[in-house]
Amino acid sequence: MNGKQLKNSILQWAIQGKLVPQDPNDEPTSVLLERIRAEKARLVKEKKIKKEKPLAEISEDEIPFDIPKSWKWVRIPEIGTSSLGKTLNKSIDAGKEVPYLCSINVYWEGINLDQVKTAKFSALDMEKYLLQRGSLLICEGGDVGRSAVWDSDTEMYYQNALHCVRFLGGINPYYFRYCFELYKGNKILENASKGMTIKHLVQGSLYSILFPLPPLAEQKRIVAKIEELLPLCDRLRK
Repeated sequence: MNGKQLKNSILQWAIQGKLVPQDPNDEPTSVLLERIRAEKARLVKEKKIKKEKPLAEISEDEIPFDIPKSWKWVRIPEIGTSSLGKTLNKSIDAGKEVPYLCSINVYWEGINLDQVKTAKFSALDMEKYLLQRGSLLICEGGDVGRSAVWDSDTEMYYQNALHCVRFLGGINPYYFRYCFELYKGNKILENASKGMTIKHLVQGSLYSILFPLPPLAEQKRIVAKIEELLPLCDRLRK
């Protein structure tokens, strides 16, 4: 088994609940989801987010593999908010010149700030598209699904080549970053994307994808174990 194969296996074990042991003392995922629903309802009431249409129930036919009983299958809108960034138009854009990220900045290894572009954002755009620490940025086109976590308090915005997912309830964004890397490798993202020659992961397609959600404490253990094992995969690649 080479390094790439080992990494894929580690990620697969991780999202099937086979990488670290389950702890019966962990808060159940069902409780986490109830807390997130309450948080979303509060944000809607405060008019900080828009109320979304109810999602269809997940059918047995959609479930790709078994997960531990303490986990739940979810879609992105159930556990956070997501939006594409600002559509830029130099001829009509007005406001303050600010830095923004696009797909050339987002890599599996993290956010690359060597080439950061700027554009004019209105006050409303700045409020809407300001990146918050812990947001997951996902490439909508090109290398669809390529993802990285924004882990900084530096002022930064994003444009419409990127989805930005802001998780609720304390969900670990790095767990989902690894989910996306696995889903990229096993063609789940490609199959969900639209387009014959140039693929795009449109909002509806992103919302259709199922993810296995562990308890919060187990998410943390999974990420820690993956990061402990990744150097071994890198060594096998050399």
